[in-house]
This record gives sequence, structure tokens and C-alpha cells, in this order.
Amino acid sequence: MNKTTGLLKGLIGVVVAAIAISGCKQGTEDPHSLLFKQKQADAYLGFLAAHPDSSGLRLLTAQKLDSVGRYKDALCQMDTLLNEDSSKYGLWVVKGNILLDSTDTTGAMAAYSKALTHFQGEEALLAQGVIFALKSEDTCLKIADRILTNQAYSHYIKGLYAAQKADTAAALPLLDKSIQLDPGFAEAYCTKARLWLRLGQSASAKEAVLEGLKHNAHSIELLNTAGTVFEALKEKDSARKYYQQSLRIKPFQPNIQQKISAT
Repeated sequence: MNKTTGLLKGLIGVVVAAIAISGCKQGTEDPHSLLFKQKQADAYLGFLAAHPDSSGLRLLTAQKLDSVGRYKDALCQMDTLLNEDSSKYGLWVVKGNILLDSTDTTGAMAAYSKALTHFQGEEALLAQGVIFALKSEDTCLKIADRILTNQAYSHYIKGLYAAQKADTAAALPLLDKSIQLDPGFAEAYCTKARLWLRLGQSASAKEAVLEGLKHNAHSIELLNTAGTVFEALKEKDSARKYYQQSLRIKPFQPNIQQKISAT
């Protein structure tokens, strides 16, 4: 995100130091484990306490806290940043993403709306469009038409809406067009796979997620969807493998932990 990235310029030294501290002699712990990530978040907080004027470090700390499920603490950091300057589109988008992770959809929508009052950024438009599409509200179609640069997003929102309405004939071409325009756009593959599963076409769902993973092997959503697909295929070992890969990237996912226990 260009607007957010701009906040980090000139802070490389601070960030490197924070990362060094976050790894501070944590023995033989798995660096992908939730415990390790939680200690990293605490290290970022400690470093931030010594450098409270670093906006870039505060933003990184908020995102680190979000990644381990400490949403209240993450939002506290974002509110501090927004109290200093509420005109930054990128900050509102990050706050919206954290709220969405915490399942506060209403709060997320408000944050994205606030972002769009400052800049008509397509990341915020995509997020809003997806939320409306998942609710089967046709407002998403108007939002999709406002996305002029990244047509993959526009087609995806329309495809997702059609999928939610069980309009397979409309959904599949739109999702395929989104993938054609951006082969690395994970969400389009996931929606296509879930649609195939709903139609009882597990083999086609498998083909969709595996194709997506060729282009975006580290997408958490794709890995989780792959796990769901292989569960449907009764291939529990493969399902567990994809869930575990997802957790190595983002350890705080209670629902995925439960799926692994169930498989």
C-alpha cells in the first residue's frame, strides 16, 4: 500500500533494531510458533516505549499485535497514530483491516469509509465491496464500478456477489477474468473453489486452489481453502499439511487450530 509504505521511509535503522530485539535470545523456540510471535510483539512494544515518536515503528507494532490476535492493543496503537494525523488514508485502511480481523465488520466498514474520504484508494474500495458482496447486497456492484485501475478487483467483487447469489453462470466467468488479469490474486481462486465445493465438484475445487497456490504459495486464505477442499475429498493428511503451512505464516488462527485437531 503506497500511502502506508510512505510512513516507513527513513526508519530502516529503527525497524532493523526492533527486529533484532524481537529475536532476542529466544533459544530453540520455533520462530513460526505463536509463542515466539507473541514474544516478538512484546519486544516491539518494549522498543516502541523507548522510541514513542517513531510513527513507522508504532505502525509495525500495531500490525505485529494484530498478527497474534491482540486486537485491542493493536487498535490502541492505531488510534494513537490517527490522533496525531487523521488525514492519512493508509492508517485508516490498516485500522479497518485490524477491525476486520477482530470480526468487527461494522467498525471496519466505518474505518474504510473514513479512508475513502481522504483518498479513493482501491484497497479500501475492495474491502468494502467484499463486505457488501458477502452480505449479498448489490451496493457492492456500484463499488466495483468505481475501481478503474485494478480491474481484477472489480471483476472479483462482481464474481463474489454472483457466487453469493448462487448465480454460477455469472460468477465463474467473472472470477476467471479476475484471475486472468491478476494470476496472483488469491481471493478469486478461493471463491471459485468454494463455489465448486457448494456444487459438489470437489475435483474442480482442488484444481482451483492448486492453481492458485502455484501463483501465490504463501496466501493464508488459499492455504486454508486448500485445507477445506482436501477435507471435502477425505484426504485428511493433505488437509492438515495445508492448515499447518497456514499456521506457520499466521499462528493465531483459533479456527484453523480446531480444524487440525479435528483432522
